[in-house]
Amino acid sequence: MAELICRKCDLPVSWESFRFQLNERTSDLIANPTLMPGVERLVTHLGRCCMGLGLITSCSESMYCTKIRDREDFFQNFSSVICADDADLKAPKPEPDVYLIAMRRLGDAGPDCTLVFDGTPKGVQAATDARLPVVMLAEKDLPCCWSELATLRLETLEEFDPAEFNMPPYSCTEPPPKKPKASSHRSSQKSAGSQRGSAALKKAAADSEADEGEEEEGEGQEVA
Repeated sequence: MAELICRKCDLPVSWESFRFQLNERTSDLIANPTLMPGVERLVTHLGRCCMGLGLITSCSESMYCTKIRDREDFFQNFSSVICADDADLKAPKPEPDVYLIAMRRLGDAGPDCTLVFDGTPKGVQAATDARLPVVMLAEKDLPCCWSELATLRLETLEEFDPAEFNMPPYSCTEPPPKKPKASSHRSSQKSAGSQRGSAALKKAAADSEADEGEEEEGEGQEVA
């Protein structure tokens, strides 16, 4: 392909050089992609709970290694990774082969303890044919008929609750939210009380001075 492009476009470089530069540029563009919302939290949580995780990708193994560059620690949560050029994969999605291979590599996991996350109609079809429950990640404008086979449809994994599928809840691995300090509230009440007390003292002092002035004025009139 690189040779054909160089010849048709009359590029002033050899096709070997063009292919090398193209591969280098492609590697820079696809490296370390942004994770979908909620993915990092869920994967990290399930990894801490020692649950077996498998990753299925349509990328070749070499491209997958390029994509996860600088994020190897995160992707170590997946104990099994199946790429498009995997030797055991004979038929791609929508055939169920890829999910059957994944279950076998995760210790012969059964359908009752497996959950698939996929964002494509072909992936949902493959999971369904493998007799697996599947959560489909789809945007609002995606036709409902594309996700009718899914067990659950969500826009992002931020909406996913592990406890709904008998998984450990997030509370098992995440600290509870911090409660507001009561002392600051009491201090505010105390400060407000002090201000009210100070205002009351000032008012009492002013009333006392006014009473004394009236008494002195009355005494002066009586003497006169």
